Amino acid sequence: MIRPLTPADFPWCHDLCRHAYPLGYYDPMASQRWFEALLQSPGVRALRGDKAFAIAAIQERPWNPARTDAFLLPVVAPDRSGFELYRLIRALVIWARRAGADQFHFDAITGVDFGSIAQRLGAKPASPNYILQL
Repeated sequence: MIRPLTPADFPWCHDLCRHAYPLGYYDPMASQRWFEALLQSPGVRALRGDKAFAIAAIQERPWNPARTDAFLLPVVAPDRSGFELYRLIRALVIWARRAGADQFHFDAITGVDFGSIAQRLGAKPASPNYILQL
């Protein structure tokens, strides 16, 4: 069952994140503060299922205030939670559309490949992203 994420879910979220992010990359204390702030923000929607959670945010572009984009933030989904992940993201896309977003961006640093889900929802590939380690 897909439902809004609540503060009572934070210990469960931390447990999933410890397994999803590389060793030494995940900071539970900083994430706790971030989760708490997110749930207070009107431009953010955080949802969970039985196995996974996903968060999206809506942001206006400062250089084009007439355009509003939604961004998929952390998605933490263990193996074999594909259908639930699809349902979570679909619910976030519906929320973003109703909130007036013009586009929905799929990206995550947890290594989740959104290709099949994004395409199933009608998304088109965007320009590639790159990361330079400093």
